Amino acid sequence: MRPTWSRVLLAALVLLAAAVAIHGAPKGGDDPPARQEPLMPLVMPRGAMITYVTPDGAADEAGLEVGDVILSVNGAAVTSEADLNRSLKLSWGARLEVMKRDEGQRVKVLAFLKEGELGVKVTMVDPETAPFFPRYRRRV
Repeated sequence: MRPTWSRVLLAALVLLAAAVAIHGAPKGGDDPPARQEPLMPLVMPRGAMITYVTPDGAADEAGLEVGDVILSVNGAAVTSEADLNRSLKLSWGARLEVMKRDEGQRVKVLAFLKEGELGVKVTMVDPETAPFFPRYRRRV
């Protein structure tokens, strides 16, 4: 009969082999890191969060979606709906800095206005009124 320590060692090796077979061997340090989902910011930046996009409107054609936050228009920060409307009326095209809802990254978008309108409805957000970035469904 085998001693107790050898049975325990044999059982541990069998469990380890089963775990490796099920989950795969651990990856070495030479492999590139796995692609991770981008992290959402914990604090909502101050801006105009899009709550509605007119189908076939300027915002729709520019790729803006519900949940995106417009941070600036033509370089001017958006601190109120009046600022947003005033900045949009000054030009035929708008260079928007937008925080995308899925990536949580700031991107620059060029929107060509239709009849002087961007074609969105917005609500103003800032760290006090919307402390956490809302998570919406992702495009497939």
